[in-house]
Amino acid sequence: MPQKKRLTALQEAEYEDTADGHSFGRERMQQAFESSRVFRPRLLIHGRFGMGQQYVASALLNHFEGLHVQSLDLPTLLIDNTSSPEATMIRLFSEVKTHKPSVIYIPNVQEWYATVGQTVISTFLGLLRSLRPTDPILVLGLLESENEEIDDSIKRELFGYSKKNRFLLPQPSQEERKEYFLPLGDYLRTSPTDFPDPKNRKKRRLETLAVAPPEPEKAPAPPTKEEAKAQKKRDRQTLNMLKIRLQPIMDQIRTRYKKFRLPVIEETQIRYLYDEADPGTVTSDVPHDIRATATFRPFEIGKDVHGVPGLVEQAT
Repeated sequence: MPQKKRLTALQEAEYEDTADGHSFGRERMQQAFESSRVFRPRLLIHGRFGMGQQYVASALLNHFEGLHVQSLDLPTLLIDNTSSPEATMIRLFSEVKTHKPSVIYIPNVQEWYATVGQTVISTFLGLLRSLRPTDPILVLGLLESENEEIDDSIKRELFGYSKKNRFLLPQPSQEERKEYFLPLGDYLRTSPTDFPDPKNRKKRRLETLAVAPPEPEKAPAPPTKEEAKAQKKRDRQTLNMLKIRLQPIMDQIRTRYKKFRLPVIEETQIRYLYDEADPGTVTSDVPHDIRATATFRPFEIGKDVHGVPGLVEQAT
């Protein structure tokens, strides 16, 4: 700690080799040096009950941010009803071995040691012995008892005989306790009006602003030549698709229903109107009124009450 930032292949290529032809040997020497700095890291934090072991452990785990931290507390081992605690222990330990460097965190070691059972303890000790001495896997334990009250088997099997693996939280002195509660005394002597309570502050008077007018609508920009060409192409494709969809319906209507096969007014009854409108057709020079009474003309061109042009039936 702290962890060294690993260089990428591109960053490594920016530096020249310091040894002439012996870079591989120097790399092995560097790896051996890094591994020799680690030897079965263990740490047991203990002290009297109420000495803040939980806060110290939380601060340590926060300091280990970036490492793989695996908690082996009782809820983690017993929460899965479909798996035994031994199988859960093996699965969690395999994750620890995969993500190195890592931390194994065991809170309340003495209660954990007495509750999980001998099978789980044997499994954990076997997995712990399977690690190489230079593996960067820290076993962090938490205990709320004095050094004399710690079971010798816990110290021997989990944290070794070295006293450097155990840290005793000392009892605070009278001066340290006074310093801790000194801010509380200052708060008690402070007037209630001096606290930053929103009720004790004057309310700010805000200026009444007029309602902003709505933003004027912008006229749509005229389409460019490319947009107009694309729109015409889309319209043509839509029209062709409409024709393809309607053609089967029109064919079915013409074959099944005769009323749709013939027009409402037969063309023979109004053929004279087409002839009169055609300038290439020679007609009589008799006035229209006389000719209308002399011949049978059931329909005439006219307009309805709304001024819409159409055919007027003379009989009605």
